[in-house]
Amino acid sequence: MAKKEDLVPGNIVEIGVGDKVPPYLHVVALISSTLRVEQDSLAGEREAVSKTTKRVEENSDIQEKRCMVFAGSTFVNGNCICLVTYTSISAETGRELSQI
Repeated sequence: MAKKEDLVPGNIVEIGVGDKVPPYLHVVALISSTLRVEQDSLAGEREAVSKTTKRVEENSDIQEKRCMVFAGSTFVNGNCICLVTYTSISAETGRELSQI
């Protein structure tokens, strides 16, 4: 995977087991049959969560965004193709913090 500073929204990247996600990604295609990501640093979920290509409404809670992979998450199972959507941590976490 490219370095965070080399990525811009619109880039397509392949992600797999062990990769730590630097930007925010939208899962566009699964290479493996399952995809699981640890995102406890952002969403507070202690278990790895399954990801999918199925879209959800933009204003959904962060835990419902199964088609998104968030900065700081780690892939623990599977491979996929993703679209870089944001490169700044303020993009999603800032929105979530403003709702508290």
